[in-house]
Amino acid sequence: MDKINQKFEELERKNEIHKRIDLRLENTKLKESLKKKEKLEEELGMLKSEYEEFKKIASPETVEQLKEETQKKNEEIEKLKIQFKVGASELEESFARIKNLEDEYKKLKEKFEGFLRANFLKQERYSDKPLSFLLTAFEDRKELQAEIKGGFTEKNNLSSSTKLSATLSESDEEEKEINWDYLNNLDIESDEYKNGVRCYCGEIKGITAKSCESHKAKAKSLAVSKKIGMAEAHKIVFAEFKEDLESEV
Repeated sequence: MDKINQKFEELERKNEIHKRIDLRLENTKLKESLKKKEKLEEELGMLKSEYEEFKKIASPETVEQLKEETQKKNEEIEKLKIQFKVGASELEESFARIKNLEDEYKKLKEKFEGFLRANFLKQERYSDKPLSFLLTAFEDRKELQAEIKGGFTEKNNLSSSTKLSATLSESDEEEKEINWDYLNNLDIESDEYKNGVRCYCGEIKGITAKSCESHKAKAKSLAVSKKIGMAEAHKIVFAEFKEDLESEV
């Protein structure tokens, strides 16, 4: 009997343990279900809030207001389109005017260069000089500026020829007084010369002139061909320039 009773007691204990395990499992499932329920309730609350906001936006008053604002924006866009068309038209006209001015300038420059060739490059003392020499020599002369503005009429050419011939004679006399002190002490590595802002040929009479295109072009060519810097190239060109001056004196 005792053994039978022990067996029953043991079975009861096992059943009790199983019941506790089952209760724990049910408790865990309940907790998970509760969490899901809370999450769903939170999402439902958000949906309700969004729905209320949507109802406000979708109200007839709001829709009408949006229509009015859209119409105003479209009207502003149309005005901007019209302004753009007008601006584009004015821009085209400006480009056309600029093109005409460029053509006029080109024709005038050709006349000017032809005038210099006809009147001065034929003279023996200037026959070996490039056209850039004459352009540099006379670009600041008031007489020449007047001729350019006048369009080089035959009458003006005739009177200007006399004036410029006199100017050349004066230039020849001035060239005899070369500023050797300046040339001998000139800092050829100065940025003004290296960058082509000034040119040493404009200093032969002790005055400042605009940069000489022929010297700049020669220095650039030397820099490329010899693979040297502009400062070194200008040194070479300057040395040749001084030699030419010394041989002419």
